[in-house]
Amino acid sequence: MSNPEYQSFVSGTDYLLGAALCSVKVNFEHIFVIGLSDRTDKRDTITLVSSFLGVDVEWIEGVKQDDINPKAYPSKPGHHLLDRPNTLGSWRAHMNALQTMIARGYSSALILEDDSDWDVTFKDQMVEFARGTRAISTKQDNPLSPYGDSWDLLWLGHCSSRAKKGPYWKIPNDPTVAPLQYRTGFKHPSMIEDSDAAFSRYIYSAEDLLCSYGIAWTFNAARNALARMSMLELDVTAADVGFHTACDGGLRCLTSEPALIGSYRRAGPPQADSDIEIFDSTEWHEAGSGHIVWSSALNALRLAAGLPVKAQWPEITPPEIDPIKLKIPKGHLEHLS
Repeated sequence: MSNPEYQSFVSGTDYLLGAALCSVKVNFEHIFVIGLSDRTDKRDTITLVSSFLGVDVEWIEGVKQDDINPKAYPSKPGHHLLDRPNTLGSWRAHMNALQTMIARGYSSALILEDDSDWDVTFKDQMVEFARGTRAISTKQDNPLSPYGDSWDLLWLGHCSSRAKKGPYWKIPNDPTVAPLQYRTGFKHPSMIEDSDAAFSRYIYSAEDLLCSYGIAWTFNAARNALARMSMLELDVTAADVGFHTACDGGLRCLTSEPALIGSYRRAGPPQADSDIEIFDSTEWHEAGSGHIVWSSALNALRLAAGLPVKAQWPEITPPEIDPIKLKIPKGHLEHLS
């Protein structure tokens, strides 16, 4: 597959990487999306943004707590799992996605949630992300995956993380980096303190990850997580907490800061934003997408019409771009001691 837009910033053997990542699955064997079938609004959005990306997705039916047999609860459900309206249902839906991946024998799969969103330049971003994950890999020779062979989870969509000591990939002056003041829950990895952090993207081995907007799994990592979170007597509090416990407990989890996948909410009252949380406020909010500069969801109508896309924060980032012409800078390796 030849693409001159990639050739301008991917050279030599890396050009093959760029071409591979243009493939229909973004170089994962399968893509699942977890969501309730009665949230037709969210299914509309995911179907649209996936079509612009050129990927096929398979839905995993969301689960409501009342539909779970109490005998199938985790042996030690944490208080958050039962106190919040549908945290238990979210846990079970993620377990069902992992179970399906394992049953089918997928070597890798990306699992999204039904409010996931990404930048219109996502495939370009993933080329540089793959370059970074290979650079920090401990296995350098002839990797089977364009992301290298030293990962268990690629945590592409999160709301919090901490960088582990060791090598990391820094992409300075990345135009797709969300401004610091519009990132919630964190500013930048707490162990990386750079003066130009506001304009840089980091790729690193991580711990303390939270929120599961988008996570890619290897087959063995999926088996590990399903065993930990469904079969063992662990204090399970929420799906993402269980996943990050696995990362802290031996699985190698690589991520990007800012995250490459965010959470979209359409304009309306907060009650429509989540099927896990309950919000008392009825105050209307505008549409938004966490940490995504040129959101695919916010630009759906413009993408469908073939028009330039608009930024969420035009006062700070370029207000309007042609996605085909935008170039992602190439990063370099640094080390965190």
